[in-house]
Amino acid sequence: MNKQKVLLYCKISLLLFFTFQTISPVYAATSTENAANAINISFKDIEDIIEDHNIDLKIAHNNLKQSKDKYDDLCDEIDDLEKSQKENKDKINKLSNTEKTIQNEDVLKETKNAIKSLKDLSTQINNKIDELENKKENLKYSIKVQKDQYDILIKNLVFKAQSQYIEYLTLANKESYLKDKVSYEKNQASIYKYKLDCGFISQKNFDEYCVSNTQLSNQLNEVTDSKNLANKTLKNTLGISQDENINISADISSDLENISSINLSQDTEEMLNNSLNIHIKEIQLDCVEYLSDDDEIYDDYDVDNAELSLEQEKNNAILNFEKQYNLLMASYNSIKTNSSALLINKNSLKVMNDTSNYGFNSRNKINKAQLDLVEQNNNLTTEINTLYINYSKYIQMKMGY
Repeated sequence: MNKQKVLLYCKISLLLFFTFQTISPVYAATSTENAANAINISFKDIEDIIEDHNIDLKIAHNNLKQSKDKYDDLCDEIDDLEKSQKENKDKINKLSNTEKTIQNEDVLKETKNAIKSLKDLSTQINNKIDELENKKENLKYSIKVQKDQYDILIKNLVFKAQSQYIEYLTLANKESYLKDKVSYEKNQASIYKYKLDCGFISQKNFDEYCVSNTQLSNQLNEVTDSKNLANKTLKNTLGISQDENINISADISSDLENISSINLSQDTEEMLNNSLNIHIKEIQLDCVEYLSDDDEIYDDYDVDNAELSLEQEKNNAILNFEKQYNLLMASYNSIKTNSSALLINKNSLKVMNDTSNYGFNSRNKINKAQLDLVEQNNNLTTEINTLYINYSKYIQMKMGY
């Protein structure tokens, strides 16, 4: 009877091995909602989708357009006042010439009063033109800042969406692995029950195994919920309605080979030249310097503060860029190390499979090694996804955003 039980146990183990063999290593997952009108989302298309759909970006675009319209209105108003001023001066010149020929004192008095009124009006027009010119100059600098802020908003939204995109793929990847693991453990459950019935394990061991399985199922449910939430969050950042169907492609195309040849010193100089935040500070300094002649608007202290603010922005930009570089290189070096370890373990598993027919390794040991390899591959995929984000952020900062 015992021999029959052992034989049955071996047959079950062999069956589970071949079942587990169908589980493939998990790579970046693809989500498809299977709708003909679904919006296709890939890593490289995120910026185009945001420009077409994101509400915050549309509001910023409207505000920029509104400022440009106000600027145009100010230019038109100044042009009208300058035209009126020219007409007014022509009237003054004409009356002044007429004044020289007038003999009647009453008429002369009326003419002088008319000239005085026109000169007063001319002064008022000049004051109004100066006021509007200052407003126009301030608005011109403001529009320059708004343009830079608009570009910064686009890039920040793109990076935010890219991070959420990678987060979704990472969770989908983890969900796929956990589904395989839960399926494997469910198949193992019958073996554990058989071991318990045969007295090979204690009730405590069996209960611990059941608790572990329950925890694994709960973990799968949590990851699935997180993945669904990540899907909604990504839609929100992209500006896509939650009712819309989307297809999330797992194809992330980016040239990561350039990471090893990064020159931090050269990239830092390029970053400083491109930085829109620094550009904004430079515009603000120009504005303060231009308007500092009018003490009622800005004075020398304002100029000094603007210069200090620009210097501080440059220092912060350099520090943050170096931090991002260190983060990128740490991620890159970790992947190189873990990729080598994964390759070694793949080769070890191949050897285990090749020698299993000679009785050197049990099927259960091979099953466990393959499951560990799938998990290791899953973790490496997550690391690579993170590397894409770190590299994308580094390039974004280098380009000035």
